[in-house]
Amino acid sequence: MEGQYWTVLMTIGFFIGFVALTVAFVFFIYGAIQLKKMVECLNDFCKTTDERLKPVLEETEKTMKSIRAVTDNVRDGHREYQRSLRGSVRCRWKIYVRSA
Repeated sequence: MEGQYWTVLMTIGFFIGFVALTVAFVFFIYGAIQLKKMVECLNDFCKTTDERLKPVLEETEKTMKSIRAVTDNVRDGHREYQRSLRGSVRCRWKIYVRSA
């Protein structure tokens, strides 16, 4: 009688464990399928974002080249101005540095 009690109890325990393992396996498969769908959606999002940003990046590149050209012109003009000042202005004072 006591042996049958443990046999029934172990059978019920194994059955509950099997059902729990099956449910966990089904949830794992469902999660994997949902993860695959999410990755596909993320890839589509990245692709559409890239298509939308491409014209903006091209325009930004043109703007940066234009700004670079303007700053180069300003730098060259400033250097020419400095050269013209060096030739026309002479320093009247001499600075003596004493060493200790």
